[in-house]
Parts: sequence; C-alpha cells; structure tokens
Amino acid sequence: MFEKNKENLVIVYDDRSKEMASYMMQLISSLNSKDIFFDTPITAAMWTCKEYKNNLAKLTSNNRVVILGDEKLVSEHLEYSSEYRNDDFGMRYSWLGSICSMNVCPRSYNSKEYKKFVEFAEKEKTNINHLCENFDIFETFLEIIHSLCRFVNIFDFGNINKGFWGKYFGRIRQYYVERQKVLAAHFIFNDLKKFMEG
Repeated sequence: MFEKNKENLVIVYDDRSKEMASYMMQLISSLNSKDIFFDTPITAAMWTCKEYKNNLAKLTSNNRVVILGDEKLVSEHLEYSSEYRNDDFGMRYSWLGSICSMNVCPRSYNSKEYKKFVEFAEKEKTNINHLCENFDIFETFLEIIHSLCRFVNIFDFGNINKGFWGKYFGRIRQYYVERQKVLAAHFIFNDLKKFMEG
C-alpha cells in the first residue's frame, strides 16, 4: 500500500476524525491545483491508525505525518511543541520534526460559546481570503460558515422531549466536526508549508 517516498504527507485518522482527514485532502488538492503555496505539489494519503502502525517502518525522513484524533497516538506527540492552541474552542496542534499532532477536544454545546465560535470562524475565513486573495478556493470553507449559522439557536425549552435531545446531541457532534474543519483549514493555510519544509 505504501511506496517509498511516493506520498510526502500521510494523514492518520481514527473514526472520529475521518471527515477532518477528507477535508484536509480536499484543501490540499485545491492548493495543488492552484499552484500557489508549494514549489512542487504535495502528494498526500489518508491512513487509518492501524495502517500507520503497520507501515511505520517504511516511512523516511522525507515523509511528513499528521496524526488526527487518536488520543493515544496524539498524546505521544502533543507535548513536544505547541505551535497553535485555541483553548476557547478546544483546538490545538503541534509538531516536532516530521510528525504533527492535531486534536479537537469533545465538549458540550452551549449557544454563547457557539456564537463566539461562529465569529472566530468568520475571522479565520477572512484571514485565509487575505492569504490567497486572488484565488477562489474557499467554497468548502464557506459551507462551514453557512452550516454554523444554521445551528446557533437550537434551544427550545418549551419542547423538551426525545426529539429535542436527539437534536442536541446531533449539535454536539456537528460542533465537533465544524471545529475540526476550522482547525484543519487554519493549519493548512498558516502552517502546512512550514511543516512540510521542516
């Protein structure tokens, strides 16, 4: 499955971070097609945690690895160096050498924090547009913002029933995925080039 030096970036994911890994692949593909950040295109692959462990010996110093989500794998690397941390929304990543760890902490949903997150995501979108002002590659990022706005007002305390709680836990999951995507975009547009260049 792994050919030496074919993929210079490996994204390792678990069940909860598969969407985040897919989103990162989409953004990297967009950057490669626009040829704006990298001298040569990034060749990226998605691996499960099991595939990563099975192929670890085949990785070289030319390969970069981003580990998402898996608590055990991530915790082995997060203490090395904190490159970016946002405690307000439980998002962080760090790297040392060729390994980067990214983690979004599960947390409950409350509308006040969520509104702040929407504002933060809007600011991130603005920063990204500023970095690449001449390139229209942010449709997927805009989708995040639109989905965020749909979920700001979910509480209807006059209607507390199974339907409400199902929606509430669905919002917790949605909030988790949205934070993953914003963190992934922040990393790719702000730090991926530095990470790849080592």
